[in-house]
Amino acid sequence: MSLFIVISLFITSFLPLWVSIIFIDVKSLICNGSNMYTEIVSIIVIVIANFFSIILLCNWIKRELVTSEELKISYACENKNVSSEYLLAYILPLFAFDFTQWDSVVLFLIFFVTLGYICVKHNNFSVNILLEILKYNVYDCKIKTEESDDLEIERKIISKTNLSKYKGRIVKIENLNNEYSIIREKLIDEAK
Repeated sequence: MSLFIVISLFITSFLPLWVSIIFIDVKSLICNGSNMYTEIVSIIVIVIANFFSIILLCNWIKRELVTSEELKISYACENKNVSSEYLLAYILPLFAFDFTQWDSVVLFLIFFVTLGYICVKHNNFSVNILLEILKYNVYDCKIKTEESDDLEIERKIISKTNLSKYKGRIVKIENLNNEYSIIREKLIDEAK
């Protein structure tokens, strides 16, 4: 996966935080107007970073798979806890910063850039609200290669299709990291 995709996934995984910061900054501009430059710069940077990240991810999802492997799904169950756990663990603590004060924004940036560096360096993928909006869900799966029916691998697979209906089906999977994979295509025979 390209570095730009990993960075875009990281940035868009914080969409609820970005929307909240924009709300706080706009409210601050309207109500008291102190530190106008902090709020204006913050809004511009957030909008531009998310705009380009969303465009890049939407194009990445639509393009054809470059590296994929065909694996058989032996078990699949939708993971419903992953989104709420992510919001509580990663996004909620970031509200401790006062985004209308420049010094607090600098402290936030130090923390956020450090977290971003670690996540990008280790190709860490977390739940991404943009993928949720695009109707992708996370499934806890056990998959097998065609050659070996004995060896099952546990993976979290992101897919638009309800994978629990496709036990025994061979699918094309693209790995995002050691834990997550994605099926970008919608499986055709979903009615079966």
